[in-house]
Amino acid sequence: HLRRVVDICKKYNMEPIIYGDMFIRPFNRGGIFSDTVEIPQEVFDNVPDGVMIQFWHYYNCYGSDWYKRVFDHLFEQHMRFAKKNPVGYLASNWKCTGFVPANDYAMQACDYQAKKCMELGVRDVTMSAWPDDGAEASNMAVFPSTFLFAERFYGCFGEIDQRFEDLFCMNFADYMSMEDINRIPGSRDYSAHGIMSWPKIMLYDDPMCGLYDKHIDVSCKQYFTELAPKLEHCKQNPHFGYIFETIQAMWEKVLGIHIDIR
Repeated sequence: HLRRVVDICKKYNMEPIIYGDMFIRPFNRGGIFSDTVEIPQEVFDNVPDGVMIQFWHYYNCYGSDWYKRVFDHLFEQHMRFAKKNPVGYLASNWKCTGFVPANDYAMQACDYQAKKCMELGVRDVTMSAWPDDGAEASNMAVFPSTFLFAERFYGCFGEIDQRFEDLFCMNFADYMSMEDINRIPGSRDYSAHGIMSWPKIMLYDDPMCGLYDKHIDVSCKQYFTELAPKLEHCKQNPHFGYIFETIQAMWEKVLGIHIDIR
């Protein structure tokens, strides 16, 4: 099948890409992650020329030693294709998490991933903004993590705040403050333990018989109220203010009412 696809692509002068986990899952009981799985040599021998093998790993290598071991091992397995196939890397800015992306989480993963790509000589890097699970977040909301990845892969490992403001005409900290709506006091730190979009949960959770009620402290209403001045300030930006206007409207017109019902 893959040979047939590659032949069709060549006919139309196209260069196909296949995600490398397609060669991991058959030898890992269908799973994606492992720090021990080995791709058999016959797979490398039979993959046709002319197709890029793209390794993807969206997770924070600093959040867990296991994730780091998995990342290193799987990347090394993918690099075994490099003898005859180009190898690329696919990162993520976590746009799909809810009404705002998890730029912070993506950026924590960035430094290690970028350095590993450079160490292995991988220069073909793609930043994904998946629209699955609702696609509520603005495409423009992922600029912080996308910009950081670009800086790192061009070899800039210093601070990016001023360069970001020069390019996007908005203070970096202000731009990142859109994610404050996900950081309800008392909730888990998603940067270390996983990503949780509290506004999305509160919006879709049934207020009359909510499955997540035990996780939502009604006192968070005060926290959201205190975010209002910052949202009002960011809303004035002529380029990206609409993102903060949407967040503010979501709180004032929907989420606050849901909390009151609880």
